[in-house]
Amino acid sequence: FDICKRNSDLVEIRLIEPITGKTYSGYFKDIDTILKAIKPYEHCNAYWVLNRINEACYSRAQHDKFIAKPKETTSDNDIIGYDFVFIDVDVTRPSGVCSTDEELAYAKKKANDIYVYLRSEQITNCIVAVSGSGVHILVRVALKNTPERHKLVKDFLDALGMMFSDERVHIDGSVANAARLCR
Repeated sequence: FDICKRNSDLVEIRLIEPITGKTYSGYFKDIDTILKAIKPYEHCNAYWVLNRINEACYSRAQHDKFIAKPKETTSDNDIIGYDFVFIDVDVTRPSGVCSTDEELAYAKKKANDIYVYLRSEQITNCIVAVSGSGVHILVRVALKNTPERHKLVKDFLDALGMMFSDERVHIDGSVANAARLCR
């Protein structure tokens, strides 16, 4: 948690039950409260909002707890600024199908190629993690959430897609939205 957020930063976590698809949401400001609240939901897939959320969202019903089927969750309009550009390196496969070991290895190789390219362009403040079926590269940035900045992030991701996508791996520009969830 400390790699991506300061302990006082507001974060929304969403949980999805793998069988029923039931969704839970919670807004939190410290890791101890998150760990206590998430314990009963260990069977769920967990996602978090990458970017800086407007502090007013902490007043929502899911303040320091998870609630099912929340009325409101973080939207692009609730994001003050981009803390990360999210590069999703995923193998091409049908929806709901996990990657094979071979496919994951290929995604890792492709992510490494992207990482080497970013470093060659002096983009060095990255976090790389396996997502389960692919690889996430989070590039730390400090950008206000404006239409111009959104376009900049989308264009950057689209350019990476043109450079590194192939018949087996896709770099998706649609993950440029400010309220992007990350696994």
